[in-house]
Amino acid sequence: MKAPDCVCHTGIIAKRRVIAFDDFVAVAGSLNASLAQWLIGTGVAPSSYVASQGSALGRMGRVHVEQDGPEVWIGGAVTTCIKGTLTL
Repeated sequence: MKAPDCVCHTGIIAKRRVIAFDDFVAVAGSLNASLAQWLIGTGVAPSSYVASQGSALGRMGRVHVEQDGPEVWIGGAVTTCIKGTLTL
């Protein structure tokens, strides 16, 4: 289900119990950064594009991808759902 303003649609498959919130699908920059390396590197996607994520569940996640030399930059608007600190 590709959104018309996006080059591709991405998603994460996980068991519902692994995700802390019912029907919550976070937009993952790490997933899209990895995919971008492959998609841009093979010529499937241009060096700058927008990917949608979560639209299968009614989410309007948009990930902005841009290649800058050998690096790929990921960006987009965010909503903070959980805030805290972790001490290891």
